[in-house]
Amino acid sequence: MRSSNVGRRASSSLLVVFALTTGCTNAPVREQAGPAASVDCPSDGITDPQDVKSLAEMHSATETGPVYQALASGGRLRSCRGTTRSGELSLQYLFVDGDTLTVARNPTLEYSNVEVQFGSPSQDDAIGLLRRAERSSFSPDGCGIDWSDATPLDPKNGVSETAYYGDLCNCQARVRRNAEAEVVGLAFRSAC
Repeated sequence: MRSSNVGRRASSSLLVVFALTTGCTNAPVREQAGPAASVDCPSDGITDPQDVKSLAEMHSATETGPVYQALASGGRLRSCRGTTRSGELSLQYLFVDGDTLTVARNPTLEYSNVEVQFGSPSQDDAIGLLRRAERSSFSPDGCGIDWSDATPLDPKNGVSETAYYGDLCNCQARVRRNAEAEVVGLAFRSAC
């Protein structure tokens, strides 16, 4: 049984994971000696003080998280943009090599989602990165994902997807592969 405090803590810590948020490169994931440089992330049109504050917190958490750090270690950031729509805040990072990282959060629904789409197939350890994202979001032990229980989903547009489910906050991780079984994307999401 979950308490509302666990849900709030898990939802807040998801920001750290997704900072999911963040991704891989075309070589094995490289650990950096320090965090990647922070970037400006304009959010034109967002004027609600709470949204501005939440977006700034999300931005900071994203850029210190394992997914962003992995993507930033492999390529320069081209742009970042913050948006809000129907209560959902999102950040979209675009890297020079074509990788994208989208981090979304709806505080009302206690929903968080981190999506990575690679500009070219990745040779990185997608499961290793998703495991780090899980532990970062639900510190210290994760959200109970059974990484040995892969659930294949129906392919769409030539891309297969494998899902891994946890038992806390409906968390799940997904790895997307092209027809050659190369990783082309990944996701980590939860809703408490």
